[in-house]
Amino acid sequence: MGMSERSDVTVSLNTISLRQVTKPNIKSSPHLPIAQLSIFGWVVIGPAGNCTCTATSLTITTEELEDSLQNLLLRFWIIEEIPREPSGQLNPDQQQREQYYTANQARVSTGRYKVKLPLSESPETLGDSYYVAHQCLVRLQKRFTRDHNYRTLYVQFMTEYENMNHMRRLPANYHSNKRAYYLPHHGVLKPDSSTTKLRVVFNGSSPSSTG
Repeated sequence: MGMSERSDVTVSLNTISLRQVTKPNIKSSPHLPIAQLSIFGWVVIGPAGNCTCTATSLTITTEELEDSLQNLLLRFWIIEEIPREPSGQLNPDQQQREQYYTANQARVSTGRYKVKLPLSESPETLGDSYYVAHQCLVRLQKRFTRDHNYRTLYVQFMTEYENMNHMRRLPANYHSNKRAYYLPHHGVLKPDSSTTKLRVVFNGSSPSSTG
């Protein structure tokens, strides 16, 4: 006869008799009946309880938008397109840039064009940058006296920079009180590098007295 089938009560035991027939082995779990070993076998005592199963449904939707190659190419040509309006239709700022480029551009021996960087505001707004650059130079010179290899590499770089016309020396009669921006620089030494052992960093973000 299975446990799920109904049947008449065969044996009725009181509490005292139950203690005499049961054994100490007990198996239990929270919220479930207790299975206790007896001389008759395993006896199940206690409530069966109700089991409530909850199902959780999770839905994730992703959407990916990708411009077609044609749209990307169209946007590229719009950005890179040279304006075709005649100079008479340019606004005052554009006309000033055209005139500045015409007056200051030149072609070098390599075939490239060079032009001086224009200033959008008066040079007076640059403020004073001499002190910061001078302090950086003093620190460099102190390191030159301690590290002769560092000094040799630095001089080689500056000489090469001058020969490439990336910079030129100031005349002897130049006065530091003239309005200009002094660009501080320092070197990063990498002795283990097989290509560039010294990399000179120009700090164009160094603030002046006006920020």
